[in-house]
Amino acid sequence: MTGPAPRPPRIAPLADPPPDTQAILDKGLHYLGRPLNVPATLAHHPLLLRRFTQFAGLLLTASLLPDRDRELLTLRATYRTGAEYY
Repeated sequence: MTGPAPRPPRIAPLADPPPDTQAILDKGLHYLGRPLNVPATLAHHPLLLRRFTQFAGLLLTASLLPDRDRELLTLRATYRTGAEYY
């Protein structure tokens, strides 16, 4: 069984963020040398990006969900939306 084909994003990740926003992105997770798609897209709105990184940090470090369940939820959400994982 194959999933839906990936679609292009409705809002593209910010390609050239200002220095203060880039500093926030540099602290986050990277894949193939660039920030993950969600934070790079949220970089269009720096305040939202800061709040998201705080939330994501808590979700990854202080969550009551076991790591395996959290990863399965992420994989399921990306599959259902036709998004790429990274």
